[in-house]
Amino acid sequence: MLYMLTRVRSARNWGDGLPLSAHLLGKLNALQVHHIFPKAILYKHGYPQPEVNAIANYCFLTQGANLDISAKEPVIYFKEIEENYPGALASQWIPMDHTLWKVERYKDFLAERRKLLADAANEFLDALLTVTPVKVDYPNELTQVATTVSGEENDELQTLVSWAMTSGFPKPELHFEVCDLNSGEVLTIVNAAWPKGLQEGYSQPIALILDVDDQKVEMLNQAGYRFFTSIKAIRGYLKEQIDNGTKQAA
Repeated sequence: MLYMLTRVRSARNWGDGLPLSAHLLGKLNALQVHHIFPKAILYKHGYPQPEVNAIANYCFLTQGANLDISAKEPVIYFKEIEENYPGALASQWIPMDHTLWKVERYKDFLAERRKLLADAANEFLDALLTVTPVKVDYPNELTQVATTVSGEENDELQTLVSWAMTSGFPKPELHFEVCDLNSGEVLTIVNAAWPKGLQEGYSQPIALILDVDDQKVEMLNQAGYRFFTSIKAIRGYLKEQIDNGTKQAA
């Protein structure tokens, strides 16, 4: 629903102020899930994972805008966005009470943004009941986040997650932000990751990235990740771990 609202209600990108239409071209314009309050900052302030990953802490941005914002706090980058692109924050249902932009008011921010999102969703659904249906040119994949994947690849990814968990591996993080360990800056986003390793705390972090380039390779190497560029390759690696006794298949 959040993705649909972003597309049909002309939510604006925070990197250039342009509407996030279905016709944006190029790798850097594929939409990504952006944590409005960075995860590293929220964890540092003691917020639990369910609150950190609350839907009201998500929005959709282009890859370029997401990486530019990186690990900045909203109280800093919101002001820059509003100065450069007035109205872009409100178009993404951001509460305009500046006191809610502070990490100490995070729970209040979530509560207020939930209200704004609920109002927008209800208006959209009500409109569907009162107008003649028309064909809308949506992108073929409504899950075009993190890196560009096809519908078939997305199904294969979900199958991989289910199989890995059944085989005894920890649940991977999907659309995971790989961050610099020192600065907390977002280096890149991968389709799936075991950031604590297959044996949590005892093995190298693992990642799956389907849209790879030289820059991403360098960033993943910098962050100490062993990574794979196809679902077939990472599944083969996981099977090797089972055969070697790292995990016993259920």
